[in-house]
Amino acid sequence: MMTHDATAKLTPRQYEVLALLANGYSVGQVARALSVSAQTVKNHVGKAYTTLRVPNRTRAFIELGWLTPPSAPEHRVLEVSR
Repeated sequence: MMTHDATAKLTPRQYEVLALLANGYSVGQVARALSVSAQTVKNHVGKAYTTLRVPNRTRAFIELGWLTPPSAPEHRVLEVSR
């Protein structure tokens, strides 16, 4: 889970962009809402991933505490009959 220090490293704009994406906005919708280009949104997202050291939105949202990671599946030993 993410620490306050890592959250503090995001710029307010990076945080805002990720929050809009987490609320279901597309990149284009975020761009229109913030009056910037889609490429600018993608740049903010990419820099946020670098700051958070994550590869994608799902991991970013987990790190920010906005999404709970799935539980590991139970491992069962299956008996094979011969």
